[in-house]
Amino acid sequence: MNERRALQVFSQDPPGAHASKVRAREFAADLALRLAGEALEALSDRGIAAAPLKGAVLLRRWPELRGHRDLADVDLLVEPERFPSAVDALRGLGFQPTSYTFRGATLARKDWPLSIDLHHRLFGPHLFDMPTVDVMRRAQRDDEFFAGLSMRVCDEDLFAHVVGHAVKSRMRLDDPHAVDDIRWLLGVLPIRPEAYAQHLRRLGMRRAAGCVLAAPAYSRQPLASEIVDRLALTADDRAAIRMARVRPTAYWNPHLLNSRPTEGIRSFRAQVREDLGWRMRRWSSLLGRSVK
Repeated sequence: MNERRALQVFSQDPPGAHASKVRAREFAADLALRLAGEALEALSDRGIAAAPLKGAVLLRRWPELRGHRDLADVDLLVEPERFPSAVDALRGLGFQPTSYTFRGATLARKDWPLSIDLHHRLFGPHLFDMPTVDVMRRAQRDDEFFAGLSMRVCDEDLFAHVVGHAVKSRMRLDDPHAVDDIRWLLGVLPIRPEAYAQHLRRLGMRRAAGCVLAAPAYSRQPLASEIVDRLALTADDRAAIRMARVRPTAYWNPHLLNSRPTEGIRSFRAQVREDLGWRMRRWSSLLGRSVK
């Protein structure tokens, strides 16, 4: 399927949508690409290799998406050892960290409507097997991609990350607009089902991909079912997927759909620790304000 066909599938606005919504999306897309370029230039000046993710990649590679995709931030990936220097480089643009997680930090600027999500890892500890060092090793520098200032993740990793993000963050797989990125990639990437299924298995995303790609939203895209057929799902995998669909939630399901039950327990424990730490910092901040 070419870009035109994929865009026809992707660009259906909900009933009653106003043209101003499209213009707002176009404006956000322009801002995102501008911000990504400035951030990548600042990082490149420090000798830091960075790879744009999700929306920034989709908009840069496929300008047809301008006006058809919501954006709230720009996602960038850097090597873990360069993360502190990367934060400092973005501070030089006036962006300040507003929160930290196991994956990185969110940076914002008061006079800028979009934030920057700076990642040193794509997923939390023990969730899937997609270490940054491997992602960056498979990425390539492309002189036509953000003026040669960044790394471009390989298509297989781009697809896997979007699949994993659907499990980690959304799990509204019955909502076509919640899975638009995957539908778009299924339409435009030169996907070989066996190769992509093998890559997803290698990343410990067999269950996650089996859950996401079998959703009704992909019923008209045979590539999705062809990938699922080649994931070699076991009876235990299918049972975990059924459990995940009973009550979809971004809190439990990523761990239920992790590569193995033992890894799921470890990733869930890490998330609980992170949540408790965030709550303690929040309470401390609120108590400090009340004392003042």
